[in-house]
Amino acid sequence: MASFNLPFFTPSAEEVKCIVEEEGSFEILYLETFKAHYDAGFSIDDDYPVRSHEQIKAEYVASLIRSVYEPILASHFGEAIIPDIFHRFAKNAAKLLGMGKGFFNNLIISLAKKPEKSDM
Repeated sequence: MASFNLPFFTPSAEEVKCIVEEEGSFEILYLETFKAHYDAGFSIDDDYPVRSHEQIKAEYVASLIRSVYEPILASHFGEAIIPDIFHRFAKNAAKLLGMGKGFFNNLIISLAKKPEKSDM
C-alpha cells in the first residue's frame, strides 16, 4: 500500500502572484485570502442529547471530506476500510475544532488576459 500518493498543495497568495506574473499572460485584478472554518454554515438543532456539538460538527466535516475523497480511497484500498478511515478522520477533526484550528485558507483571484503584443 506504499504506492498510494495523494498530492495536496495549497499555495499562498504570494506563490500564486509570483506564478501569474512569471507566466506573463494575465494581469491580476483582485487577489484576496480568507480563512473559512471547516464547519462554516453548519447549524445544530438541540435535538441531539446523546452526542456533543463538537462531535456532530466533526462528523459533518468528515462527511464533507468523504464526499470528495471516498472514490479515490475506495478504488485504491477497497470499500471495506472507508467507514474506519472517516471515523478516525472525525475523531481528529473534533480535536482540531476543539482547539480552534479547524479552518482552511481560501484564495479569491480575478485575472484579465493581457493583450497579445501583436494586438498593440
